[in-house]
Amino acid sequence: HESTYQWALFIQDDYSITNSLTLNAGLRYDYFSIFGSTVNPRLGLIYNPVQNSTIKLLYGTAFRAPNQFELNYTGSNTLANPSLRPEKLETFELILEHYFTQQLRAELNLFHTDITNVISLTTLTDGAIQNRNVGNVDSYGLEVQLEQLFDNGFQGRISYSWQDTKDDTTHQRLTNSPEHMVKLNLIAPLWANKVFAGFETQYMSGRNTPLGSEVGDYVISNLTVYTQNWIKGLEVSAGVYNLFDEQYFDPGSDTHLQNAIEQDGLTYRVKASIDF
Repeated sequence: HESTYQWALFIQDDYSITNSLTLNAGLRYDYFSIFGSTVNPRLGLIYNPVQNSTIKLLYGTAFRAPNQFELNYTGSNTLANPSLRPEKLETFELILEHYFTQQLRAELNLFHTDITNVISLTTLTDGAIQNRNVGNVDSYGLEVQLEQLFDNGFQGRISYSWQDTKDDTTHQRLTNSPEHMVKLNLIAPLWANKVFAGFETQYMSGRNTPLGSEVGDYVISNLTVYTQNWIKGLEVSAGVYNLFDEQYFDPGSDTHLQNAIEQDGLTYRVKASIDF
């Protein structure tokens, strides 16, 4: 039984340095009763060198507070650790965006992320295990995206991302961290401005598991039919997921008995919601 509280303040402003250069700056202060305070800035320089083109340079920090399981769970061979500190994250991003036409947009995103105080289950000298702040993580990557809107209501988007995420000490790729991902999204109007069909497919490369092996890459696809502005306040959707019944696995975690866990095959869902 634990009683905790938290509160936060946030301030943000935009300042036009020139007609084509804008500074977006923000600062957030958080206080957690379990570990104290943390201050995190976010800065963005937004530059429009020519019409239809934008360059963004972004910097920010963030954190993840330890949860109650990580702080206080005690088992037959597991020790609580109420002294855990939050994980801290620092990011740098460079984004290039260009509209070839009003309906065709391309984007390139280069990023670097540095994570410190990573919370991880650690085996102690007496054989017991405990969550501790150990290790740092470096991540480099890029993402490219192309998006097209059509006058008849059709939409299409394709993206590719590459990411290299490694432990600073061992220089090994993290578990459950794919190197390559490709996504394709298509939307088609079945009844103008009221009923739409959406198709998405995703490729993910192989990922490391906690025991040092690897789960294979996979491609899964989903198909959804949904309403929009059909009847006021009513939204209906029907979806089929893993459309081609692909067999694939996700890596387990340190707390799982399994090294890899098989994911759902073909599934479907029907959903209706009413706002009033």
